[in-house]
Amino acid sequence: MKKIEWKWYLPGGAWVGVGALVVGIGAFSVANGGCPFAAAGGSPTVMKAESNREAAAAAPAKEVGEMSWMTDFKAAKALAEKEKKDLLISFSGSDWCGWCIKLDQEVMEQPEFLEWAKKNVVLLKLDFPQNIPQSEALKRQNETLAQYYGVQGFPTVILAKPDGQVIARTGYQRGGAAAYVKHLDELLKQK
Repeated sequence: MKKIEWKWYLPGGAWVGVGALVVGIGAFSVANGGCPFAAAGGSPTVMKAESNREAAAAAPAKEVGEMSWMTDFKAAKALAEKEKKDLLISFSGSDWCGWCIKLDQEVMEQPEFLEWAKKNVVLLKLDFPQNIPQSEALKRQNETLAQYYGVQGFPTVILAKPDGQVIARTGYQRGGAAAYVKHLDELLKQK
């Protein structure tokens, strides 16, 4: 087993260490419970749980208009290759992490972002909820990918080539959808 210190990055580059994460076969837990930045009284953006998630692993996590978030890494890579687009991988704690909820509400659910995403990327949401059921296969996939990509806090957004190779990584940024799209365009120039 490997113990990883988790850090939440605040706007401006500061970070706060809030707990430890133990990664091993089937073990992935935040030691201290919830996110210290969780929105008070807010309604978090969450993926809808399905009764048979095993069979639906490649199904979209959340559809907004014509865009959909995928949850299956292999299927997302295949689609990105087919459409000749990059991947936008969002590591999130959708039902407990305040910065993740803000990123979803202020950016990823906004028409300007969705329009940009439709033209440029395949969306992949790798969620680590505390109160939303997930299949064991989906949990294992997300845990493995968090370890592979060296995720140390939520939200982490990775821009990757269709084969999964990292182009850039980021997280929550102030300024809304227009500023975030500009930020992502700048990061994509690094390829």
